[in-house]
Amino acid sequence: MAVIYPVILCGGSGTRLWPLSRQSMPKQFLNLIGENSLFQQAAQRVSGSQFAKPLVITSHDYRFIAAQQLADIGMQPNGVVLEPSAKNTAPAILAAAEFLYQQDADALLLVMPSDHYIPEQQAMADLVLAAKSSAEAGAIATFGIQPDRPETGYGYIERGEALSDADGYGVVAFHEKPDQATAQAMLASGTYLWNSGLFLARCKTVLAHAETFVPDMLASVRKSVSESTTDLDFLRLGELAWQDIEADSIDYALMEKADNLAVFPFSGRWSDLGDWQALRRELAAEEASTDTKGNLLVGSAHQIDSQSCLIWSNNDEQVVTGVGLKDTIVVAMKDAVLVIDAAQTQSVKQVVDRLCSQNHSQAHEQARQFRPWGWFETLVLSDNYQVRRVHLYPNTQMSLQTHQKRSEKWVVTSGVAEVRIEDRLFRLTQNQSVDIPIQAAHQLANKEDAPLTLIEVRTGNYLGEDDVERL
Repeated sequence: MAVIYPVILCGGSGTRLWPLSRQSMPKQFLNLIGENSLFQQAAQRVSGSQFAKPLVITSHDYRFIAAQQLADIGMQPNGVVLEPSAKNTAPAILAAAEFLYQQDADALLLVMPSDHYIPEQQAMADLVLAAKSSAEAGAIATFGIQPDRPETGYGYIERGEALSDADGYGVVAFHEKPDQATAQAMLASGTYLWNSGLFLARCKTVLAHAETFVPDMLASVRKSVSESTTDLDFLRLGELAWQDIEADSIDYALMEKADNLAVFPFSGRWSDLGDWQALRRELAAEEASTDTKGNLLVGSAHQIDSQSCLIWSNNDEQVVTGVGLKDTIVVAMKDAVLVIDAAQTQSVKQVVDRLCSQNHSQAHEQARQFRPWGWFETLVLSDNYQVRRVHLYPNTQMSLQTHQKRSEKWVVTSGVAEVRIEDRLFRLTQNQSVDIPIQAAHQLANKEDAPLTLIEVRTGNYLGEDDVERL
């Protein structure tokens, strides 16, 4: 019996949920609804014994975040494959299919976006298993969402006749995002489903279609896979061959040309959380999330005489209050605030583009920056001093390094720090500190099974991250 190998696509930037989601920490890695991130929820959706370990396709920038988030939920991936650059979904999926085919010639590929919200996890997993026989027989089994409104932000799948040997349907056509009138007609017909981006097929089926429809792309993908290199726990696809690939979506490259498609309808809740309106809709669907006037308050948020608003404070030290607002979304971060009419949430991308054009780092960078060993965030920044909170994961360490233009002071707030300064070793516990002079070789390590957090104070004429020499 063929094994289902989940493939989690994890490369989107999620800018439409700015300022919460940014390029440096996009929405798939955020805890938007529930205790875990969307990426973690996607992995947990296929954690049953019927599925193999997931293969993650992501980028260099997100490799450590993805690996750490899987470790946090106790999941070991089949691999974490790094794309040299974003090329849309088709090349990434073909790389996954080639990689898995080399592992198992009978492998079934389950393609999953990492940023979708599906609260009925088991129901979706059961639907995937119901489609398995169709995929084993050579079909590409897609999963369509039963629409409950005339949505113009999604693509659609037009279903055909019911299959004789499964719970799915044939596929008549794929349709691009419609206008409002067309979406209303699609909803009324009852034969159109939202395109979820999930599908199940044999790897050899996908590769055979690619050989027919996009042979040049497949050849470059195969060359890139063959030239891949191992970097720590990651597999880097070959960059030279990857550069030759034209970006394309899997729908354009294969799906709209294939003739062996099936679609399996899902009637549970599903959202791609594509903007603040979509997130507000899903939050409102959760029990006891709204007040009597339809307001959603997250974090240190309050309202007076407001109606149908989402007010979100992402910082416990920052109290946000809306007074007399209606149909307004307010999102307050430590370094950025968004106030927008709920009907204009599709314009957030324009906001981000404008901020980028004016060189505002808040457009794409979170205050919290992630590294292999953990993360840091700036608390205070002035011309000649900087205060940062630094967090090391258990059993990790920074590199041995020097700084030419700044000195540092570390104060442990929790955990145990192992510090090397030149030839001296220190073991610091809570409230203990150490000074690192300019140009002194130093290293910070956490050798415990619990996290380490400290406050770092930098002083000097230049405080940039590039003032470092790793030894």
